[in-house]
Amino acid sequence: MISFDTGKKKNEDDKERIGPFSIVDGQHRLGSMRKAIQLLKEKPTKRHNYEGVAESDIAEFELPVLIIDNFPKEDQMNEFLVVNTAQKPLDKNSVWEIHNRANTLSKKGKITRTLPTQTEKAIKQDKNPEAEEILEYLSQECSPWHGKILRAHESVPKGKRILKKSSFATDVIKKLVLTKDRLATDSELKESFLNYWKAVDKVLTPPEGNNVDTLYLINGAGVFSSFFNDLFECLHNKGKQYTAENFENYLRKVFAEYKGERRIDTWQFWQKGSDGGRMNKAEFKYIRKSLQHALREVRIAESS
Repeated sequence: MISFDTGKKKNEDDKERIGPFSIVDGQHRLGSMRKAIQLLKEKPTKRHNYEGVAESDIAEFELPVLIIDNFPKEDQMNEFLVVNTAQKPLDKNSVWEIHNRANTLSKKGKITRTLPTQTEKAIKQDKNPEAEEILEYLSQECSPWHGKILRAHESVPKGKRILKKSSFATDVIKKLVLTKDRLATDSELKESFLNYWKAVDKVLTPPEGNNVDTLYLINGAGVFSSFFNDLFECLHNKGKQYTAENFENYLRKVFAEYKGERRIDTWQFWQKGSDGGRMNKAEFKYIRKSLQHALREVRIAESS
């Protein structure tokens, strides 16, 4: 039996009366501890990566446990199944947010412990803070994206679909906007990207009573974000300011020359339930090529 001493705030264990414990979950953790102690009793080698670590370091390592007294084996079996089959993985939106915070803290020297491998990898890629900054700027009230980007721990309104911040950052901003060949500087990027999306929103505004809901999901974000650097370069070469009006002017000219199979230049394409929601990410690069071809035609017409 195990009794809890409320005064000392600890368990009082009668070792003479305590039998063996059944480990319902955590066998691998306990096995690792046993293996570490065994290796430390032997001579540590480089292969084990234990140089400088003493046996006392392992002995003093706190291992949190939950002990349930008088737990029938049938209940242990059911608990094991629940822990190993019914648990849900952590939402990707939350994972991305944690990695982003870890990146920020790491740069400030506030993280001294070893981080999980995937977190270390995210920090080495070093684009999370840039993507976070762009998305925060894109979320302000004057933006067409306001209220359309789902943050970590936010719930989706019933009957609606909202683009997750992690998806927008990872699949769009980091891959399609923060490219090595971009001309926009860090100081130009946020404002010009917002102005670009204001132009996209205005050009594709539907008649009253209709919607372009799919434009603000992953397909719409991917298609038009992939073309942002091309249109930015056009304005840059023309010596024009990166205003919403200039982006809109050239976007309308590009749409007039656009010959792609996917009619991404019409608001009907981006209605809920229309073709805009039935694309896949592999199509983004082909649509971009069609938009680039249309932009070249615009440039040729302007130079003649």
